[in-house]
Amino acid sequence: MVSTFTRSREVRGGDILLAEMPLSADVQQAKDRNFRETVGRNMAKLIFLLPLPLLTTSDARPEDTFTINNRHSPAFEADSVSVMTANVHGWETAGGNNGFEEFEEILIKEQPDVVCLQEAIADRPVIEKLVKDGDYNLVFATTTWQGLNRQRGNAILSKASIISNKLITLPHNYTSEPRNAISTSIKTTDGWLRITGTHLSIDSVESMEQSKKLNSEMYGDQILCGDFNQGTNTVNSGPFEAGGGVGGKTSPRGSRFSSRTPGIPTFPNVFPVRAIDHIFACSEAVNARTVGVGSDHRALIAEFDVSKCVLTPES
Repeated sequence: MVSTFTRSREVRGGDILLAEMPLSADVQQAKDRNFRETVGRNMAKLIFLLPLPLLTTSDARPEDTFTINNRHSPAFEADSVSVMTANVHGWETAGGNNGFEEFEEILIKEQPDVVCLQEAIADRPVIEKLVKDGDYNLVFATTTWQGLNRQRGNAILSKASIISNKLITLPHNYTSEPRNAISTSIKTTDGWLRITGTHLSIDSVESMEQSKKLNSEMYGDQILCGDFNQGTNTVNSGPFEAGGGVGGKTSPRGSRFSSRTPGIPTFPNVFPVRAIDHIFACSEAVNARTVGVGSDHRALIAEFDVSKCVLTPES
């Protein structure tokens, strides 16, 4: 008879001692077979998972842009439009906790007319709750897919109806992360206000290339807001430098803005030292300030009198 026990027991001084014995041939074969099967299963899982990283970053396709829009929302009073820009860090705080409720609480408290969001997650129940509770319209543009169905990107929220929107894909030749911008037309009492929201590269050279592309795609926009990932000096030397005068009597292709929010530090959230979130506009910013919004950035808010700007007549 072939024994299959691998250990023997011996009693010494009242203690039971275990002694290893050689494995029998049939047990050894069974263990080897089990090892090969386990390795095979793990290799199959690895082969299956290898394509997933390819899905985590990809340039947005046209169908990745969607809207939740009420065409009957009342128009803004053009003499006072409040704008917020916020990088919401995927609805996560700097410590990795869920920051959505804190963001929504601040949004409802501040009630900005327009909100430019970066790194928002397009979880439909969450987005729809934000739209419903804040009484907003929304356009969302995906920059990256994370996994099979998690969309991350830029969004614009507006209390007034969003008349039209345009997706602007930006170059990313130096980094692997896709970037884009959303250009929208929104109803005011004086006509249509053109607002663009964006999130530019952390690489200064790439950010400048993206700025130039964005500038060439805009047509007389009155407001540009977002996370530029660059400080005040770098932004001032770029295509959007204040003083170009969109607020005059002409509205040229390739907007130049007459003002920009002062360089208020917005990053990191707890002790901000870098002013990398900005709002460019066709009129002077009033009451510019920052608020914490459950993210690694602070949100930037300001008010603008856009009745002084050249608005597109409503047709």
